[in-house]
Amino acid sequence: MPARAREPDPPRPPVEHRVDLELTGEHPQLSLADVIIDRGNLANLRAVGVRATRVVVKASRLTGAALNEGRLTDVVFSGCSADLVSLSFSGLERVTFEDCVLTNAAFLEARLYAVRFHRCRLDGADFRAARMTNCQLRGCSLDGIEGVEGLRGCAMEWPDIVAAAGTFAAALGIGVLEDN
Repeated sequence: MPARAREPDPPRPPVEHRVDLELTGEHPQLSLADVIIDRGNLANLRAVGVRATRVVVKASRLTGAALNEGRLTDVVFSGCSADLVSLSFSGLERVTFEDCVLTNAAFLEARLYAVRFHRCRLDGADFRAARMTNCQLRGCSLDGIEGVEGLRGCAMEWPDIVAAAGTFAAALGIGVLEDN
């Protein structure tokens, strides 16, 4: 019987301060706190060293955003299109991704603590050298992910583990025998 991970505490909601945001281009050392971004455009944002605390990002576009070397704490991404987003070398603590498209996202060498991925498309995502502690993946697609070993420290529901068996087998170099 697989070990059960403790359910992480949900992120705390931010103070109500809504922002319709168009934020693209270079914004080094960007800092966001106590903000709700609803239907924002953060596509191709370059925010190396970003700091985000108690932030909710809803129904927003983050395609190609580079949020590398950042620190995200108590952040929720809900219903976002975040394909090709990069959170490499970042620290994520109590972050939730729900109903997000994260195809080809980069979590290269990221440190994730109590991060939840619920019903997300993570196909082609890169978890090489990521470190997860007390994290969850529920109802997520994982086809073609890089760095499967970076998922060590996360918990998944049994049907999700079975659905990802091909991805796990490929990462281990296990071949499939055809029925005779």
